[in-house]
Amino acid sequence: MGVGGHGQTGSDLRRIWGTLTPADRVLLACLLCSGLVWAFWPRDKGEVAVIVGSGGLVAEVSMDRPDTLAVKGPLGTTYVVVGGGEAKIISSPCPQKLCVRSGPVRRPGEVVVCIPNRVAVTIKGRNGPDAVLR
Repeated sequence: MGVGGHGQTGSDLRRIWGTLTPADRVLLACLLCSGLVWAFWPRDKGEVAVIVGSGGLVAEVSMDRPDTLAVKGPLGTTYVVVGGGEAKIISSPCPQKLCVRSGPVRRPGEVVVCIPNRVAVTIKGRNGPDAVLR
């Protein structure tokens, strides 16, 4: 069955495609191609993981060197693992564990944060940030 249980998804798409002008079709194809190029374009890899706790900067660790850090926060200890080109929070005393479930960060500018325990992991690359907000 199609969308809405009517079984007419294919005919609806053919009807919509038929209403597009040639210019609309070219524009749609260009948007699709540019979206695919953007999605698969190689990006800089992170070089340093910056770990910040409630008291300020805890460490700046190379992404290539395996390391596990214990970061103290108001709720307890958050454990951060760095290595293999990525960094992730593997354990935290926060109630919902969103920081643990968010997975690893790899690219410059990516961040994983445990808000309740006031711990943040930010990835820096060799070129520095694109912008700074104050």
